[in-house]
Amino acid sequence: MPGLMKEIARHVAIVLVLALVFAFLRIYAGDGQTFLDRMWMWVITIGVGTAVSAFVAPAIFDREPCVSWPVWVRLSLIAAVITLPVTASLILLKASDGHVVPAVYWPLDFVYVFVVSQVLTIGWYFIQNHNEARELVAAGGMPPPPDPTAKFLERLPPRYRGAALYAISSEDHYLRVHTSLGEELILMRLSDAVSELESAGGLQVHRSWWVARDGVASVTREGDKPVIALKSGGKAPVSRTYQKAAREAGLI
Repeated sequence: MPGLMKEIARHVAIVLVLALVFAFLRIYAGDGQTFLDRMWMWVITIGVGTAVSAFVAPAIFDREPCVSWPVWVRLSLIAAVITLPVTASLILLKASDGHVVPAVYWPLDFVYVFVVSQVLTIGWYFIQNHNEARELVAAGGMPPPPDPTAKFLERLPPRYRGAALYAISSEDHYLRVHTSLGEELILMRLSDAVSELESAGGLQVHRSWWVARDGVASVTREGDKPVIALKSGGKAPVSRTYQKAAREAGLI
């Protein structure tokens, strides 16, 4: 409970400070509005936006399919969703003072509010990341390094999130990604994938294959060439060029 009250107090303080700044700068101010009128307008509208964002932001940032979208898309979507109730509250506030906004101007009001919401949403995102990093450092830890495998798998459909990456094989201009949840084709060059997965615990073993150490089930031989049997059931040949490096890496 003390933690919840502290969080509520923090949000109230943010709303009041932003309302004070916006009222002072006369942002979206109408003719004849006093400072208190502007302050009251922004307290209500920013309060509405903050309340809505408390539900919208976690849903868009932490749930499928949004979690796999680029950050700028998610931030824009949050701002757009927040803008709807905030614009409605602004129109209703003006109407309560006898200034009825014609419906033809509502889209323009939406655009104005969206710009403000987008700026505030981006600010919230950077402040949130800064606070999380600071808390980790204060607790004696550091943010974990990004997982190159997880980042690579973001190119695949959402059902592959959390899968183990076993191997990648080249097919013309495409790559076949072998995972613990099946296979999928993506448009990418093998050289770019190998470079991105440099620290992922794997190795290129053929001009057309990259294999993760965790993807190796066993190693057999076909003639004088080693062949890696993958946990997914496939087979990755090891060419003479890469045999020494594969042996040193413990893949064969």
